[in-house]
Amino acid sequence: MKVGIKQTHKIGRGLFALQDIKKDEFIFYFKGKVIKDRDSARKLKCNLQVGPNLWIDPAKGSFGRYINHSCNPNAGVKGKIKIIAVRDIKLGDEVTLDYSITDDDPRWKLNCKCGSENCRHIIKSIQFLPKSLFNEYKEFTPQFLQKSYIKAN
Repeated sequence: MKVGIKQTHKIGRGLFALQDIKKDEFIFYFKGKVIKDRDSARKLKCNLQVGPNLWIDPAKGSFGRYINHSCNPNAGVKGKIKIIAVRDIKLGDEVTLDYSITDDDPRWKLNCKCGSENCRHIIKSIQFLPKSLFNEYKEFTPQFLQKSYIKAN
């Protein structure tokens, strides 16, 4: 096991590296109940869109439920549910995703409290990413979400 669930300094619980994790290394699979309705998915606090009309609601206690957002993430998505390191992660670091690469609902938004130097403050779905960030994240973003970004931009 490469990560564990621990208390964060700011926002409840999160995922933390239990060992050094190298860039491109597998961290965990995002698992849970499949949701087929956008309105139901929007009510969930944490989910991952895995298809045009499919989301995963992570099971209680699963790693997917505790991966927090950061505007300076160290993890991304390969394929549809494989969470990997997008850069080296040190033992004890919190493992984070940019939630913008997890959904294409144009109505979704989040007030960000990540505190990173490049914090965007308001996080929206993938269509609203600046082009430079989309290009940076592209390799770690599911293909159907890449298509959604390209169609919207």
